[in-house]
Amino acid sequence: MKNITITKEQLLFYLFNENYVGKGQFGIVHEYDKNTLIKIYYKDVFNTYITKNILKLDEEIYINKMLKNYNVDSNQLNEKDRLKLEKLYELNLINGIILYQNYHIGTLIPYYQDYKSLTSIVSFLTKEELLIILRRVQEYLDYLINNNIYPTDIREDNILIRINDLDVKIIDLDDEYTKYEENEYVKKHLYMKENSYENIKYLNKKLI
Repeated sequence: MKNITITKEQLLFYLFNENYVGKGQFGIVHEYDKNTLIKIYYKDVFNTYITKNILKLDEEIYINKMLKNYNVDSNQLNEKDRLKLEKLYELNLINGIILYQNYHIGTLIPYYQDYKSLTSIVSFLTKEELLIILRRVQEYLDYLINNNIYPTDIREDNILIRINDLDVKIIDLDDEYTKYEENEYVKKHLYMKENSYENIKYLNKKLI
């Protein structure tokens, strides 16, 4: 998996520069290049983002490493994070991860420039178009689950649509609401799969 290490100056730029592409519940997103976005996690990672006290940044990173069972002297992720991110990378759902002081603080993600969030276009869609989109979201979810990836936060903001052909992408699969587990674990904990499919049921009731 591709790892990009950034400096403190770069990290502070991504955290505090207001010229961002998007900002969600867990991360702030900037353009990295014409095909790639960089998402820096700030919720529950950087109190610095709120306090603006950059002198505490490195201490905060060290504490987070310890809390997440990192090897503080290497870029070794904890096992669950590593498995999930490697699977997402294999499926081309992320382009790599961002490290600061050997700590995972963000993700490189595809830049779908021709796509719009379902939230922003839903009022302009016909019922027939919505049915097509929801069917494709279901197919996308089936594909993810067949690869042991279980999103539990599929909502309109996380669904991107290409207007000309209604192609569908599901994003934010690197967040804490997306689980990765092997088949044997899932067989014993079927609620994981059920929670993922509940998202689709909810969307159907809400949109149709």
